[in-house]
Amino acid sequence: MFLIDGLTKKEKLLDIANRLIRGIEKPIAFEQTQCHISASIGIATRFRGDPKGLDALMLCSDRALYAAKSKGRACATFFEDLDEET
Repeated sequence: MFLIDGLTKKEKLLDIANRLIRGIEKPIAFEQTQCHISASIGIATRFRGDPKGLDALMLCSDRALYAAKSKGRACATFFEDLDEET
């Protein structure tokens, strides 16, 4: 989990998430093998003065993460973009 104070712009958060995903996807040499991994990221935002606490923020980001995983590999999803059923 990353907490970025003061940043709520979706395009900037998505850019950060995509850069993290690209960095994680770089192959890693282990013995004589190239290892490849991938990541999905769930993004939730909280504004100053929001009465919901960090527990609620974690639940929202967790739901977004599982939605991202269900889309496939290497993607980021915002909690606020989820349907009510997700």
